[in-house]
Amino acid sequence: MRYEHLVVALVGVVTVLGFVRQWAKGGVCSANRDIRGKVVVITGGNSGIGKPTVEELVKRGANVIFGARDKTKSAEVLKSIKNKHEGAQLTFFPLDLADKKSIEEFS
Repeated sequence: MRYEHLVVALVGVVTVLGFVRQWAKGGVCSANRDIRGKVVVITGGNSGIGKPTVEELVKRGANVIFGARDKTKSAEVLKSIKNKHEGAQLTFFPLDLADKKSIEEFS
């Protein structure tokens, strides 16, 4: 009888941990809205959440302009997305948000 309680408790803990893990991942955008003709500006578009955001917006038809500090990494992202999505409207400009001159040039 003791083991049955232990098994039930263990299943409950695993279930709760599964829900917590799903919640911690954050939301998933399920919209598939066509945004052709829209211009979107993304900072930090070569890594982290910026990179998949850039790709998703390009996939939906937006003209995406993204800025980041690392030119080499940004060139790789630019090439990768343009290879995946024919006709992608994607432009990169160098941007260092800690440098006022860089921000002005990006703008």
